[in-house]
Amino acid sequence: MITRITEGKEFKCLGTILTEDNDIATEIKQSRIMANEMLQIFERRILRMIYGAINDNGTWKTSYNNELYTVYDEPDIVKLVKTGRLRWLEHLC
Repeated sequence: MITRITEGKEFKCLGTILTEDNDIATEIKQSRIMANEMLQIFERRILRMIYGAINDNGTWKTSYNNELYTVYDEPDIVKLVKTGRLRWLEHLC
């Protein structure tokens, strides 16, 4: 059965974003956003393993993301990767 889609500028089919004009920029943007989110989740998971739980008035609790970054005191991995890309681009020019 073949169905026609007459309305809408883009839709997702089998994990691929199809647009009216066959532009792949939206799909690339979505995959980069997802990759950045996955990288941040991985970084927080590793930081939780390293720093462990926080003792708050005799009770142990899992630390929130902002608490992890204040203890870690370094920029997150996505910012670090982006600055590295900019340095590499500057090297090429």
